[in-house]
Amino acid sequence: MIDSLSQKVRAAGKTTKLYNDTWDLALDCRTDEKGATPCYGAVVFFSSPTQGTNVSLPGNWNYTIRASEGGAIDIRTTTNNMERDMLPLQRALDQEIISQSNSANKTQLPADLQVIAFTNQDQDALADSRSATYLSLSVYIFGPLFAFCLVEIVYHMTSFVSRERELGESPGHHFGNTN
Repeated sequence: MIDSLSQKVRAAGKTTKLYNDTWDLALDCRTDEKGATPCYGAVVFFSSPTQGTNVSLPGNWNYTIRASEGGAIDIRTTTNNMERDMLPLQRALDQEIISQSNSANKTQLPADLQVIAFTNQDQDALADSRSATYLSLSVYIFGPLFAFCLVEIVYHMTSFVSRERELGESPGHHFGNTN
């Protein structure tokens, strides 16, 4: 599996490197503060139908794909890092698992996958949803919060005015003779 997948990755113009443990992978593919890494992606296998590890018993494919996050996703394009980098790796891995399956039913993946990463909405629906969420926050959260802050200010202002009047410091309040 690993050799065949490595050949596909090399055929796509990428360099492959095998690691004996995830620590070496983590050291070689460190991420920066934005989640970007110099590594294209990695597949960490925990088990297969015939082999297992102390993490996962043999019998099923158990693996994790690691990839560079690297930015926001615009669902109107296919140039997002996840669609450009991670999904082809996932597809190659899925095809390899299917081709090496011992099952008589070796269903192939469709030739062309039309997917939108991470959502069932288009970009305009996503923007409308975010606007609606902000407006709901404005009505139900920001309004009462603003009113609460004003109550506090009005309470203190009235107490300051009464204190000034009590001390006789208030303008327009005079004691004494008016002649």
